[in-house]
Amino acid sequence: GSEDAYQAVEQRQVELALTTLDKRQPDKITAIPLWQDDMVCVCAPSHPLAQQQVTLASLAENAVILPEPDTITYRVVDAAFREAGLT
Repeated sequence: GSEDAYQAVEQRQVELALTTLDKRQPDKITAIPLWQDDMVCVCAPSHPLAQQQVTLASLAENAVILPEPDTITYRVVDAAFREAGLT
């Protein structure tokens, strides 16, 4: 994961890493954004979400598959739901 990549660079185990996370890096590491990814909802065409504009509230009403809880992606999603008062 991205956290491990940052740690490997910081500990000089590697000189370069490509990550999906632009976290606050130590002063001795330079992060250069290459592109920005959009986070998308993926569902079957027959799913009710496919027939509507997806919101955090509509996602909260459905069972979803998320990344592992120890990943930044999970934390970003979790923070967005918490900020909106959703679980």
